[in-house]
This record gives sequence, structure tokens and C-alpha cells, in this order.
Amino acid sequence: MSVATIEPEALVVAEPTLAELAATANREHNLARQAHDSFLQHAISAGHALIAARRQVPSGGWTTWVTRHFKASRATACKYVKLAEHEALVLEETGSTNASITRAYAVLPPGGQSWKYDKTIHDQAIKMRKDGATYKAIADELGISKSVAVKWNRPGAYAIYVRKADSSRQVRATLRRTDAETRIKQKGGTTAHAYASVRRAAQDLDRAITDVTDTSARKYLTEALARLYTAEDLIVKAVGIE
Repeated sequence: MSVATIEPEALVVAEPTLAELAATANREHNLARQAHDSFLQHAISAGHALIAARRQVPSGGWTTWVTRHFKASRATACKYVKLAEHEALVLEETGSTNASITRAYAVLPPGGQSWKYDKTIHDQAIKMRKDGATYKAIADELGISKSVAVKWNRPGAYAIYVRKADSSRQVRATLRRTDAETRIKQKGGTTAHAYASVRRAAQDLDRAITDVTDTSARKYLTEALARLYTAEDLIVKAVGIE
């Protein structure tokens, strides 16, 4: 009795459908939120599912697909994608899949979001603007954000807008922290002293970062500053003045 053989090329492994990939990304996102000690492992898995989905989504429809099918923000999806794209680097730098959220994001290389569009979408956005379309119309038609449409058509103006927005956020954050410091001082006690110490350390570290030119050193100092800000926020919550 002869046994039929199956040629390797006859073995076809079906790719997961978009619905299956969306379910995987959402499941891993929920697990990442629930299991802090294994956040990185689940975040990377969600990122790989999103990357696989991105390959299947028709050109120009990626952001719309994420908005409709991923149960978190597009910013979160972007972070997961970056973690997956740089998985080897992240695991090497953190040394563990149990790394904290702050630590994992801190080791990612600098640069814009990993939100990739086909060049045809970029060119079409510019053509539509030249033809008189509004930025909102461009965004709706091509499935991109309005800010991306502005960035592609007026990069100089977009850069100014980003700097102003960053400055505005920094001012609001400073005012919020100054108000918290004043109210904690009024309460007095060792908690007020501890908060003042953390505030001074954060301010000194912020100044130190501007003086450092080594990229690696700046990365670690920035992570340390983020943790000091977290400590400030936790003290504020502890004394109940939010």
C-alpha cells in the first residue's frame, strides 16, 4: 500500500482574518492592563497582531480600522506597534518581559509614531489640498487624522503648532503642580516635607537633563524624572487634594 506524500508547497497556512487579529489585539490589550507584571509581554503581542492587521487593511484605511476595531486609543495602538517593531531592542534594554510601562516606553528609539501610510496617500493628500479641499475633508476621505493632513501640506506651520501645544501643556502642568505644592504646604507635616523634597529633586533633574549631551544618559535621566513626577502625583492622591 502506497502512502501519498504531501509536497511542502502544498501546505498552506491561512493567515488570521482581520476579525481574528482585532480580537487578539483587544485581548492582549486587556491582559496588559490587568497584569502589570506581564504588561510588556501582552503589549508586544498586541503590537504584532496590529502589525499583521495593518498589512491586510486597504491603503488609506488603517487609522479608520483601528478606531473602529481596537478598543483603546490610536496612541496606545501606536505604542504597541512600536514595542513590537523594536521587540529585540526593548527586551535587551529592559532585560525582562516584566519591565514596567515607563521603562519599556523609555527605551524606544526617538522619532515619530509608527503610523505608516503609503506614499500614494501622502501624495493624494497634497493634491487634494492644492485642489482646494479642506484638511478635514482630506482626513475623512483618506482615513488619516487632520493633524497629519496639515503636517504633510504645511510642515513648517505644523512644527510651530506642536511647539506651542507642548509649551501650553508644560505651563498647565507647572501651574497644577505649583497649586498642589501650595495646598500640601498648608497641610504641613512630614508629608508636606517629603513632597517638597520630591519637587526640588524633579526641578533639579529637569535642569540636569538640559545640560547632558549623551543620548543614553538623557534617556535614563528622563525616565528618572518621569518617576519623580509619578511620585508627586501619588503624594497628591495620598493627601486627597486632587
